[in-house]
Amino acid sequence: MASKVTPSISKNEQRAVSLILIGAFLLRVYTLGSESFWLDEAITWHRLKDGPLSFLFDWDADTQGPVYGLILWPWMKLFGTGEAVMRFPSVIFGVLGLHAMYLLGRRIFNHRAALWAIAFAAVNPFLIYYAQETRPYSLWFWTSLMAIWYLLRLIDNHSKVNSVGTITFTLLSLYTHPYGPFLLALQVSMIAVLAPRAEWKRFLKPALIAGIAYLPEILVFAYTFVIKIRDKHNVGAWITQPDLFTPWLYMRFYFAWDKLAAGCSLASIGGLIFYRKKIADYRTGFITLAAIAFGFFVLPWLVSQVSPILWPRYTITVVAALLLLLGWIMSETKRPLQILAVGLFFLGSALPLYHYYTEYDKDPWRQAVAWFSPQIKSGETIVIHPPRAPMALEYYMRDLNSHPVVVVDSTTDVHIAIPDTGSCWFVTAKYNDTDRQRGAFYEYLKETCDCDSTYNSLPLFPRNPFRIFRAEIEITHCRARASQHSQY
Repeated sequence: MASKVTPSISKNEQRAVSLILIGAFLLRVYTLGSESFWLDEAITWHRLKDGPLSFLFDWDADTQGPVYGLILWPWMKLFGTGEAVMRFPSVIFGVLGLHAMYLLGRRIFNHRAALWAIAFAAVNPFLIYYAQETRPYSLWFWTSLMAIWYLLRLIDNHSKVNSVGTITFTLLSLYTHPYGPFLLALQVSMIAVLAPRAEWKRFLKPALIAGIAYLPEILVFAYTFVIKIRDKHNVGAWITQPDLFTPWLYMRFYFAWDKLAAGCSLASIGGLIFYRKKIADYRTGFITLAAIAFGFFVLPWLVSQVSPILWPRYTITVVAALLLLLGWIMSETKRPLQILAVGLFFLGSALPLYHYYTEYDKDPWRQAVAWFSPQIKSGETIVIHPPRAPMALEYYMRDLNSHPVVVVDSTTDVHIAIPDTGSCWFVTAKYNDTDRQRGAFYEYLKETCDCDSTYNSLPLFPRNPFRIFRAEIEITHCRARASQHSQY
């Protein structure tokens, strides 16, 4: 098959790409360490503080895959464990992800579409948020896009470089996130549609290499999935079953503001209708975007009807597909409508970004511990909920192990944990799946304990109204009333 000729990059285009990537970097590094680690970030630190072996041999929904941990662990050893330091690799991967978007957009559409797409991505609050988090999502974003880009090159030109690139980035993706099998399904669908049938056999060798190399992890993830089906309160219990309204819900996540999400949705639908006659000229591009949507949204949605696995941050690559589509539409749109549409997009992105940089998006564990530490006395028990919250508390309270710590998950646990004599501290973080239990806990405390020195983070720190997620932290000092406590 004759290889596709991609036009060379002009100096003006190089400058434009560089300026956009520099701007994206600055937006991602700004206020990088201003907020505390939230629960998932603290889990990353906790798993790595004693070495990377847990990321190698204990893969689950918390670690996602070993690649991110193996990258972050030496980084921690060299530069420390501060919030900004540990988040910085995600900044780099986020910017590399934008460059991968540019490469992909240029290949499947044209340089104008690619430039518009990465300009939109540079200011996208969803992509910025996950480029400022000590989790593997920006790495997954970059490696999955590069795997798709290299596969397109391989379909056009079956060279050794393209084969090695496809295998390398596919394996990096597979060992970064549990959605790896969906990437394989996406790639198979692209080969089936884009590659001539006579050349399908040429893809068997790289597919076999990737499949064998992925076997150890797919067995672990298959085991985890079986556990998830059997015990819905264990792995991924926070994930709800998606329905037909989920695509719109995810658009709101992707663009952070309902009005911007609605505008982008209408622009996408309207652009596809208005420029429908030009779609055939970009067959590869639209097949690629459809494959991304199919692999990273439709398939997980279908699997989630059996056991929920679809979650917005796992579908981060879909954001790239949406922005590439918008980039193509803008490249086809003439002025002054183009200027108006682009201006509205950037203005619409500015509002959630302003709130993102000036208000709180993550759990304020740092401030909670600063209030808590001077008041706790030696030997006082710390009762904490939900079960993984001690990891966040431990990051900021390094002497946590000098106190008795009891993790509770029911009122019976609380009854056992609270000492009959003396006092304790009750620490909770209000996550979606723990709200009902927290209410029961505090009803129990009200009936059986004398409580004082209550701390609640909600009124103290303004919450970003466009936030993706943030838990409310509450800390209460309790002393059991002997008569009531003994009745339970």
